[in-house]
Amino acid sequence: MDPTRALALMIHVVGFIVWLGSLFSMARTLVARDAETEESFRTRLGVLARAEGRRADIGAGLALLGGMWLLSNAPAFYLHQPWMHMKLTLVVALLGAHGFLRVKAKRASMGEGRFPRAALSVLWVLAIGIVALVVFRPGAR
Repeated sequence: MDPTRALALMIHVVGFIVWLGSLFSMARTLVARDAETEESFRTRLGVLARAEGRRADIGAGLALLGGMWLLSNAPAFYLHQPWMHMKLTLVVALLGAHGFLRVKAKRASMGEGRFPRAALSVLWVLAIGIVALVVFRPGAR
């Protein structure tokens, strides 16, 4: 494998791991915040969730940067693969979930709002879907 491609793939995979780990951490912190009764601790957990959000931003940036580099240097047929289109659709949905979590974390740091636990299930479905599409490549030509 070309060393530049290997570096881009490493950046992409490490970024994806950091991104997902931080999103899951942020979501679990918001769930814990909602269960807490002491207001000062609830606010502190909201601030902690925002810090995780900043780490998620870095991970997303790395994953997107590495992914764009890989796609821009990939053979043209990659852009015509059905599994790649499905993966990119799920990545866009993950970006939407990321934005949703960032807004919830910001409100939580100000002592407002509640976090819907169903959002954790959405994260799981998106994460598993993305990995499954990359591994199994359905409809590959």
